[in-house]
Amino acid sequence: RQRQMCIRDSRNQSGVVVFESENIAFEHVNVYSWNGLGFVCQFCRDLSFRNVRMEPDPGSGRTNAGFADGIQVLASRGEILIENCRFAGLHDDHINIYGQMMKILEADSSGLITAVFTSGETEGFLNFRKGDQVVLRNPETLEAIGGFKVLNSELPDDTSMHIRVDGPIPDKVEDYWIENLTWIPDKVTIRGNYFGRVPTRSILMYVARESLIENNIFHRIPMSTILMQCPDGRYALQNHVEKLTVRNNVFYECESTLINSKPQVQELSINANLYGSIDLRDNLVVMREKTHDILDLRGFSKVSVGENLIELSEPHKQLFNFSDCRELDQSPQMMLGDEE
Repeated sequence: RQRQMCIRDSRNQSGVVVFESENIAFEHVNVYSWNGLGFVCQFCRDLSFRNVRMEPDPGSGRTNAGFADGIQVLASRGEILIENCRFAGLHDDHINIYGQMMKILEADSSGLITAVFTSGETEGFLNFRKGDQVVLRNPETLEAIGGFKVLNSELPDDTSMHIRVDGPIPDKVEDYWIENLTWIPDKVTIRGNYFGRVPTRSILMYVARESLIENNIFHRIPMSTILMQCPDGRYALQNHVEKLTVRNNVFYECESTLINSKPQVQELSINANLYGSIDLRDNLVVMREKTHDILDLRGFSKVSVGENLIELSEPHKQLFNFSDCRELDQSPQMMLGDEE
């Protein structure tokens, strides 16, 4: 099959690259060290990682297992499973599941769009393909407009794309984002894993129609344990999470907000529709000092907080912060314990 690619990707040091593949499974693998990114999966369908250990060999004396993210999944579909794995000693995020928006340079009434990649690290791929469903986003409010189908597309070079859609484009959409709603995982399950010793975050959960994060241990994560951030600066990362469930996890002495959604606009449109529902329940959170909120959420349609056990050195009234969330269900409240 002919592939149209113009790759000038600065990420040329990845451990494993999986591209345009289906039903790929990694099981019982020890990864003691790699030079940069670990597993990089792009435009794939149905991926699984079971019993994969990403940390230095205990007898080696090494402290570093990798200089960048452990698992990256970009613009993929189907089901993503990450189960019974260990992540420790990485220099960047443990898991990153995301999509890639592009910035519109020109658009005409016939439906032809010229868009550019905003980062040299993720450019050069056929990011929109025939049959894909796309929307446009206002960069000031992230309001989603339109609903178009791609008729054809091409890469004239490695930094831009020509995308023809099936309807007239509204006026004055230069600098808008164009976003692909087709290449999104149907379900992401992250279960039974250990996450530790990292200077950044554990999970960047940016795109999933349904995501389940359960029975994991997060040990002293210094930044947001689970992060959603759009458009995420120069990377123009897409956010589309319809249902997120976080249950039966242990968050032990994590130093920043456990779950954080950060649309990067001053005024967020009610029609942004970035995040659907989130359900947080049956988790254990151990905090020696209360230095941050458990949740800092913006832009969810529905937030449900069930029973979670929080161990603090002293009680605190404020444990979460919500903004631009339509429906809040915080009953029953979190149960507070002490260190003993």
